[in-house]
Amino acid sequence: MIQKFAGTPLDKQKSRGKIFTTSYEPKLSYRWDSGEAIGRYLEELKQGRLIARRCDGCQRVMIPPRMFCERCFRPTDDWVYVNDTGRILTFSLCYVSWDVRRLKQPEIPAVIVESGPKDDAYKHFRLMRTTAHTWELDIANHRGRWERTPFRASLEDLVALVADTFPWTLQPVHYPERTYDPEH
Repeated sequence: MIQKFAGTPLDKQKSRGKIFTTSYEPKLSYRWDSGEAIGRYLEELKQGRLIARRCDGCQRVMIPPRMFCERCFRPTDDWVYVNDTGRILTFSLCYVSWDVRRLKQPEIPAVIVESGPKDDAYKHFRLMRTTAHTWELDIANHRGRWERTPFRASLEDLVALVADTFPWTLQPVHYPERTYDPEH
């Protein structure tokens, strides 16, 4: 018997075939701290604004924001507000949820890249939020200027519409390669 945890040992003959159980209901109350970056991001999101962190070392704007750049291993430099429009790089129609339930209506996860400035060479369409649950679809004309369409719906419905009706807007995007600069 271990002396450090002294107790009453079970008699092997008397306890054979019996199951010993106990019930215990722990009082677990906890809070999850979102941290500085995600905390501010969520607060701004409540106000209808998107905020990100800028890294001057690698010239990236990171959303969701991070206080530390994992690419150049340094603290990020500043808070920046970003557009609430973007370009869908890829998406998927999921008829099975994350917890493996069948879905009648698909969930549509998407990789959305924030719309860039006027010099964005890959403008095809953009989705702009008009209310908390309503978005509108704009498509770029041949000069790269945004033209409003009559389409207003939920984000999921507009993504499905774009995939079915305007598949040419979902072209692959090729970004120029960055060269390694040992000074940064």
